[in-house]
Amino acid sequence: MLDWDGLHLGDVPTWLAAVFTGGALFAGLRVLALQRRDLNDREGDRRKDQARHVSAWAVGVDEHEGIVGVQVAYKNGSDEPVYLVMIYVKSIHTDNLTSQRLGVLPPGRADETVVDVRGADLRVRDFPPPILISFRDAAGQDWFRDDVGLLTVASPARIIRLWEGDPTVAENLGAIRSWQRKVANWWRRKA
Repeated sequence: MLDWDGLHLGDVPTWLAAVFTGGALFAGLRVLALQRRDLNDREGDRRKDQARHVSAWAVGVDEHEGIVGVQVAYKNGSDEPVYLVMIYVKSIHTDNLTSQRLGVLPPGRADETVVDVRGADLRVRDFPPPILISFRDAAGQDWFRDDVGLLTVASPARIIRLWEGDPTVAENLGAIRSWQRKVANWWRRKA
């Protein structure tokens, strides 16, 4: 049993205060962690706000005298322009990519283009072919939307790997790699 005679009641309130102080500290740290996660989620949503309004999809495939063209619709539904826009048509059979550069896509613009997919092993019966799009938003962040619509932050290296699979861009890879080195060196100096 407990020996109540040797117990000093002055110690009990001190111990209770210590326990409640520790509990309050734990609760405060937990609330801080929840608020930080919520702030990070909101920041991610804010960064994605413009990017989620940019999309591309296949409208049709036309074959004429052995030349296959994929008609692709694209849209920038945001309030700001997007830059370095590239549309990619992916072959279902070989995963080869054929791309077309659109450059700058003004705000609110919706249009269509035909991507020449000669040599991409794409056939009219493969409709709709998977369409991918990469672009840079007005804040300078690179984005990539894959063939199932998943939007992710894209590194310049990932976009260059896409370009390497496209023979129409292969001759420009030296200039692209030079640009990539300049950007990497600039970031190192800045850091």
